[in-house]
Amino acid sequence: MFACQLIIEEVLTNVVKYAHDDGSLHEILFDTELKGEHIVLRITDDGREFNPLTVPLPDPDLPLEERPIGRLGIHLVRNFADRVEYARTRDCNVLTIFVRRF
Repeated sequence: MFACQLIIEEVLTNVVKYAHDDGSLHEILFDTELKGEHIVLRITDDGREFNPLTVPLPDPDLPLEERPIGRLGIHLVRNFADRVEYARTRDCNVLTIFVRRF
């Protein structure tokens, strides 16, 4: 449950902070299902197109003071998930995350 909670918090925080630059109302949908040995988390938002799978991972070999700020949330999501899928469907970002049930 910790992994699911962390993933949901990271993704939703990023959507709220970065997906929109206007004052309009927007929709974020979240659903979950049990599928075999996985908990499947799906987050859909109507924000600007953003595929987190294309973001380069932080370089752990760089000294801390040389590392760019950000990207750690995406890194955590990738590490806690068994699989992450992204699709742009009907002008919405759809992020599907598979977390192994313990």
